[in-house]
Amino acid sequence: MSISLSLIVSRAMAACRALPVLLALFAVCAGGASAQTVPCKPEAAQAALPGGSVHYLQTGEGPRVILLHGLFAQKEQWVPFMCLVAANGFSVTAPDLPGFGQSVGFSIRDYRLENQVELLHALVAGLGIKEFHLAGSSMGGAIAGLYQHRYAQEVRTLAFIGAPLGVGDWSPRLEASLAKGINPFIPVTPEQFDLELRLLFYQPPAIPAEVVASLVNGYKVNHDFYLAVFNVVAGYSRVLVDAGAGSVRALALWGVEDGIFDVSGLEKLATLYRGMDARRVERTGHLPMVEHPEDTATSYIQFLR
Repeated sequence: MSISLSLIVSRAMAACRALPVLLALFAVCAGGASAQTVPCKPEAAQAALPGGSVHYLQTGEGPRVILLHGLFAQKEQWVPFMCLVAANGFSVTAPDLPGFGQSVGFSIRDYRLENQVELLHALVAGLGIKEFHLAGSSMGGAIAGLYQHRYAQEVRTLAFIGAPLGVGDWSPRLEASLAKGINPFIPVTPEQFDLELRLLFYQPPAIPAEVVASLVNGYKVNHDFYLAVFNVVAGYSRVLVDAGAGSVRALALWGVEDGIFDVSGLEKLATLYRGMDARRVERTGHLPMVEHPEDTATSYIQFLR
């Protein structure tokens, strides 16, 4: 799960005019990651699917890798990571999942994860992809796991980049917040927005106050819709456990400081995939590819090879 990273960056550019790339806000303005220049400019494209249109980013040449984002996130959160993977000999695709980012025209039923799987399969087929490496973050991890179960012949490897939805309950910190009637994924005050950042990041980025105010206002205006989507997705808290063992070579990179899903869930996840490369990632929260794109990409590339 994630805040609207692309929106944050686009509105914060006035405060960081020297930064040329998406997510640079987290690298320099926030001080959360080392300053860097993204080594590529992924090509933007779109594809028509039943019910709507999916937008995606594509870069590199070689064996195909597909990256799936989390709840309330977008494809752009993968840009630094996907460029690093592509630079090591892979063709990398990162879609806005149906109903998220620029992928519009889909109904509320399409937020159900089994429908996300089928729409992703339609995208893969439409692009003429026969087999690929599949990786996901949070909700994207759950979709990736379900996809591998449904279309095992297509998935060469499976990776959870950050803790996936579907292994168990929310972390105690998040449970406590929800019990108080505060949903950090739909923050309607600056304080709730700050809580979301502290749950997502080991070192939360410093977002300019005017950007926070604009984002919070957006959550207020669209609160009922966000809540409806959240309630659909939250119903899949054990979907990977219920799906049972997977028959694929698998990797999990789980942040020790993850405030969304406690790192204790890594052991349970590892029991679902025989021989899984299950790694606890120190000084990292829920989004390792955002906080530490270089280290995360290095670990993933080593796994792929």
